[in-house]
Amino acid sequence: DCPDGSDEPGTGACGGQQSTLFYCPNVGSVPSYVYASRVNDGVCDCCDGSDEWRSSPSALAALKPWQRQAGAPRSAPCPDNCAQEGREISRERQRREADMHSGIKQRKVLIENAKKASEQASKDLAALRAELP
Repeated sequence: DCPDGSDEPGTGACGGQQSTLFYCPNVGSVPSYVYASRVNDGVCDCCDGSDEWRSSPSALAALKPWQRQAGAPRSAPCPDNCAQEGREISRERQRREADMHSGIKQRKVLIENAKKASEQASKDLAALRAELP
């Protein structure tokens, strides 16, 4: 019913529209959307292969050479790589989170050192002012 097809994720109900997005559930990884024009084109865009339910070896053979290079099609049906992709995404998130926590700790240390240096500079300045005539 929606002009952009957003009320029909994961279906071909609005497949005639080039701007319609196809919903990839990608269970075990991150859900995503691909353009409807990329569904059943012989190129596995969703890690679960849900975008290639009609692909067959003959459909893959019919791809133009430029399509093969651009999308590097896999054999049909597409393998479900979502669990592996999900693990890789999780590892990357954990690494980035650890980097962020490390940066926060370093920032706190720098702030503390700057406060101490500022306090010391204020004491030194006060001592020098006290020595003035």
